[in-house]
Amino acid sequence: EEFGESPESGRLHYYQGLSHFKLGNSREAMKSFERALRFNGFDDRSLSLLGRLYLQEGESETIAETYCLKSVELNPDKLEYKLYLAEVYVSTHKLVEARALLKPCLRRKAIKGYAQLLMGESYLKEEQPKRAEAWFRKVNLHSDLDAQLKERAKQGLKLSVI
Repeated sequence: EEFGESPESGRLHYYQGLSHFKLGNSREAMKSFERALRFNGFDDRSLSLLGRLYLQEGESETIAETYCLKSVELNPDKLEYKLYLAEVYVSTHKLVEARALLKPCLRRKAIKGYAQLLMGESYLKEEQPKRAEAWFRKVNLHSDLDAQLKERAKQGLKLSVI
């Protein structure tokens, strides 16, 4: 409130959204990121996380793709943005595009497990269960991976060996 309609307000809304996102309060995070974008429509951080949340909450894959794609266009060196766009692409069956985005993500330790999970999911959707299984097995080697992502890998592994 103190900053009114200034660029600082946009940054504050981004950080508020990030806090909600990390706490798992998706709806509140979405509201904050949308407010941040009202102040700066080119806020690549808000665009990327908002796109991810739109996909996660089942809002609109089209809007999720638009936001994630815009964030990659604004900051093409940010691998997390490519990772989130790849997740949208896997969801919308743009599997070749997803894997192209995931390849550089596999080289970064912090996001490697997530990228491997998405690779497995892409091959599963392409009905290549052996390749999917190999990727899901790699995911299980990561001890630092979020429990929800490990569960997705576990489910994917079950589907790939049937």
